Amino acid sequence: MHTGVFHQIDLERDGKTISYLGLPFSVDRSPYYRATIPICVIRNGEGPSALLMAGAHGDEYEGELLLARLIHRLEPRRVRGRVIDRLLLALRIVEAPTLVDALAPAPPMRLLSLAHDSQSLYAARRGWFEPAKSLGESVRAGETAGWLHDLERLEDPEEELRFAEDGIVLSMRLPTPCEPGDCLVQVAEELRP
Repeated sequence: MHTGVFHQIDLERDGKTISYLGLPFSVDRSPYYRATIPICVIRNGEGPSALLMAGAHGDEYEGELLLARLIHRLEPRRVRGRVIDRLLLALRIVEAPTLVDALAPAPPMRLLSLAHDSQSLYAARRGWFEPAKSLGESVRAGETAGWLHDLERLEDPEEELRFAEDGIVLSMRLPTPCEPGDCLVQVAEELRP
């Protein structure tokens, strides 16, 4: 079965190829419209392949910028197989660091788990979230996670929000307006081998 995705990329060609995937997408103004998705294939002979993607969430542009930077910096001669640094080295796709001249020793790897809803803290109302902790910080249940401010009702004090679980701060909403249901902070459990 054909997926509907069209391209003219030779996946076996050595070098760096930048092109687009074409995805048919019928819309009212153009029944034969084609969404174009940028793609880059970097290949240097045989070896492992890695697929790097960005842009899974429409409002998160940072991954796309970093991937574009990697595409500009990564030279085919430094790659073995098809395609940052630690991942590419660990997969044996490159033989030396690509984005920096040398890598500092890596901290020990930690395996984290988000298995319980109580590891996430959600906004119950509209407000402005102010975090109290930093990413990667170890926290205990009951500690202050941050405050939810109501900037439309200045006479009301901020609401103190507390962690329900022990763990490591894995993700956090920036100090910004939030709506009911927005995830404010997540605490991951460290899995011990």
